[in-house]
Amino acid sequence: MKKKKFKLKLKNPKRLLIFIGIIIILFIIIFANKKEKINQKDYISLIVNNEDITNKLQNEIIIKDNVQYLSFEDIKNFLDENIYLEGKNVITTSDRKVTYLKINDNSLEINGSTIQITGQMFKAEKEKIYLPISQMQNSYDIEFLYNSEYKNIVISSFSNKKECATLKKDCSIKEKMSNSSNTLEKLKKDDKVVFVSKEKGWAKVISKNGSLGYVKEKLLKDFVVEREEINQEETTIEEPKYKKDITKSNIEKYKNRKKLINKIIEEAVNKKYNSVKIIYSKDKEAQDFKRFKIEATAMLKESGITAVF
Repeated sequence: MKKKKFKLKLKNPKRLLIFIGIIIILFIIIFANKKEKINQKDYISLIVNNEDITNKLQNEIIIKDNVQYLSFEDIKNFLDENIYLEGKNVITTSDRKVTYLKINDNSLEINGSTIQITGQMFKAEKEKIYLPISQMQNSYDIEFLYNSEYKNIVISSFSNKKECATLKKDCSIKEKMSNSSNTLEKLKKDDKVVFVSKEKGWAKVISKNGSLGYVKEKLLKDFVVEREEINQEETTIEEPKYKKDITKSNIEKYKNRKKLINKIIEEAVNKKYNSVKIIYSKDKEAQDFKRFKIEATAMLKESGITAVF
């Protein structure tokens, strides 16, 4: 009788459809919950000016005593093409700042002024030089964020545009433009995100925890530009009244270049000149002059003086 009843149940179309429907619903619930789990990373992501460059790095990111370090090569590739190794020391240059670092020294010198920092430049395996990038925000005029829980580092230049938006309701930030994509982080209503771009109804955003991913564009409201992009446009200026011939000056080492640049700044400020023409009648392709030009341009600009070469 039991076997007969079982066969009769299977032959009942309605009951069979209900049974199949329940199985499908259970499968969808299990699958959805699995996809909604936050993707736990076993590596640190690096986002520079709204781009994830993690896979482009030549060397690993090092976290040491709560200080985040990047290698000399990766800083050169993604932050500072003018970074320079002079003996055992390193010189970095941004738009207005020249920073001088010594190996295993808990200080750095910015435009001639020394400040104490938590970390220090050091050599890792295979003589790789690492710089304490989290301590160099002032050197590069950058915003720096590190989130240990989500394993994200976000670096954003103050010269880049920053636009923010607010979430209309709870949602998940996705790895790709798909609801079935991995979940990077769960966001709450009224959370603020950095808006990067939009495409096909999706918005590319960065969360306050440094997750770079996608949410539906329709979920964003209250767009606000917090920082406009600064265009580095070259301007034509009149022939400077103040001229400085450095042809005979010793500019081979940084300490000599710094001393000469500070002297030029002092003379220009005293004479109330806002521009200076620097004359160099030797080989302008020589490495020492190239370094002088880079460093003088930045340091003079920070003092409100335009350098003309």
